[in-house]
Amino acid sequence: MAFTLLKFFTIVGATRAMLHDQSLPFFLWAEALNTMVYLQNRSPRRILGCETLEEAFTEKKLEVGHFRIFGCHTYSHVPSKKRTKLEPIVEKGIFVGYDEVLKAYRIYIPTQR
Repeated sequence: MAFTLLKFFTIVGATRAMLHDQSLPFFLWAEALNTMVYLQNRSPRRILGCETLEEAFTEKKLEVGHFRIFGCHTYSHVPSKKRTKLEPIVEKGIFVGYDEVLKAYRIYIPTQR
């Protein structure tokens, strides 16, 4: 019980730090929390000899090339069918996490909220 409670406060503290560091609005707390848990589940553990849980279970190296900095600026392409001739081709957003099912990122677009 104490270990679980300590882990919860570590995750919440890291989530708070992520939001404050990037000056993001607090309503994105769930996205930040999910991202923190996603990253923590893919982090090496000292007790496993600096392997992740997945590496210890499957004996395959984990790919981390898709990791991005939380809160970094993103630019998403807008298809020509969804814009007029003079509208911008890209839309600026903020990276807020990873999709668990698809190989995709979660992006917050402030203009669309």
